[in-house]
Amino acid sequence: MINVPLDYLPMELVVEERLSSLLRAMLRRCRAALARQQWALAERYAANAKEAAQGGSDWPVGYALSLIHLADVYRSSLRLGRALEYNEEARLTLDKQPGPKYYHNRAVANYALGLTHHALGNDTKAAEWYDRASDLFRRAARHWAWENVPDRQEQCEQALRWIESLNRSLEEWVDVLQEEPLCASIWIPIFQRNTGGEMEPRLFCLPATLRRRGGTLRIGGRTYHVLPPTVDPHEMEEERDLMIDFRVPYFAIEIGPDGAPDWLKELPIGWEEEEQKMWEKAVPRPGDVILVRGRCLGERGALEGVEVNGADFQGGRFIREEHGFRFIVERERIIGGRSEVERNALGQVVALLRPTSHPEEG
Repeated sequence: MINVPLDYLPMELVVEERLSSLLRAMLRRCRAALARQQWALAERYAANAKEAAQGGSDWPVGYALSLIHLADVYRSSLRLGRALEYNEEARLTLDKQPGPKYYHNRAVANYALGLTHHALGNDTKAAEWYDRASDLFRRAARHWAWENVPDRQEQCEQALRWIESLNRSLEEWVDVLQEEPLCASIWIPIFQRNTGGEMEPRLFCLPATLRRRGGTLRIGGRTYHVLPPTVDPHEMEEERDLMIDFRVPYFAIEIGPDGAPDWLKELPIGWEEEEQKMWEKAVPRPGDVILVRGRCLGERGALEGVEVNGADFQGGRFIREEHGFRFIVERERIIGGRSEVERNALGQVVALLRPTSHPEEG
């Protein structure tokens, strides 16, 4: 499984200005439905766009872009065979369109094909299509610079940086397989907030099983201790298992040099001094990684968050007792933000990952 940030899905990168207003509306609704994980609705909009583009003024580009949208829906919902089929057809259709004005969409089609091969575990083919996509994105960037369209030029440059991180992650995964040949994986984006407040996602491989050597987890080339996300000091010293579910997407937030956001630093009211000292272990430090189970966010709003509490909604867990069950209220950390109406995102913090050695120590 590969969890791609919404901003870097192929459907978000295509150029569709020359399409009819009706087809653009269908594709826009498909993207909105996919952002809400409404798979059936997203598929229906993309399929309707595909049918509308056949034989009309939007043929063949509109048809190919509809296929790219369909493939994104299928890849995101783990129907990888159908995704590969539509990615191949989209690429073949767009490759027949000559001239610089088609470089951009051809690059997106090649990139989309690389993502699907990546999700299927065909790493060699994925790297090959990523390289082809990079070449076309460079050509497209030069074309947009010549046409004086800076927004599209910047989009190409961002895509190039993202694809470069994908290729780096594939290289790191080769090393992981040498050490653990039977290791399964989930590919997740890690967002890091830089000093200026901007974030650039980097993709790493998250092995699907914990290493039981002291409760550690490997992401990319680094190893982390797994700490519980709860602020209960009595649970901080417990050994923790982390169950990875392939059917659920994950993303992560790496705490940069500026430290954790303020909402993660607030001390609980009324706790004793010893309890507060233990709780401070759960406050993320620079270099720590917050692992989140939920839909992948775009770059905007990925560090917004709250703690679930109050009278309207309580977070917690049930425990079995002699005469039934009891609900234990906990302060659950939630990542989420509403940067746009269509991008309301929510995910639960499932673990705090702390490097086994300080970054300066290697």
